[in-house]
Amino acid sequence: MKKITLVLSVLILIISSCSSDDNGSNSSNGSSFVSKILVDSKSFTPIENTDDDNNIVTSYDAGINNGEANSRTFHLFKLTSNLATSESIQISVIYPVSQTNINGTYSLKTSDIDVNRMIQGSYTLGFNSYLFDDGSLTVVDLGNNKFKLTFNNVSAIDRFDMITQKTITGYCEGEFIDEE
Repeated sequence: MKKITLVLSVLILIISSCSSDDNGSNSSNGSSFVSKILVDSKSFTPIENTDDDNNIVTSYDAGINNGEANSRTFHLFKLTSNLATSESIQISVIYPVSQTNINGTYSLKTSDIDVNRMIQGSYTLGFNSYLFDDGSLTVVDLGNNKFKLTFNNVSAIDRFDMITQKTITGYCEGEFIDEE
């Protein structure tokens, strides 16, 4: 009886240590990318970068707009085998070269757009694309291609019917692959 109890105890310990803790991270290899993004209250977790695909990427362009601004673009992909259920978020942040880094909160309201300080973005679900049109995005550069993006009640409108919209809230934080 003691042997059975010991074996059961060991099995329970092994099973409980192997269970997954859903903390919003898409990391299976120890990376620290975490997504707490919600699209219409549904979790959006981009798929981790693999050897073949980069699904969490960023790119940087210095000196655009006649050398007056810098641009950083972020792409988050949640691709599935069925294109109709694949999702992505694309964001381009333009900020003045006089600003020492990208850190800041950027408005998505059309009335707040300035050619050298603005943000553009979209959310795509399958074949439908929704353009960001309200709310704001807070960007924090954590160094070494690590960023925190916080979606402050971002609304995105279907670009074809201009009525259907999505609401994006929450944040993601971690390393983005530098796409050159």
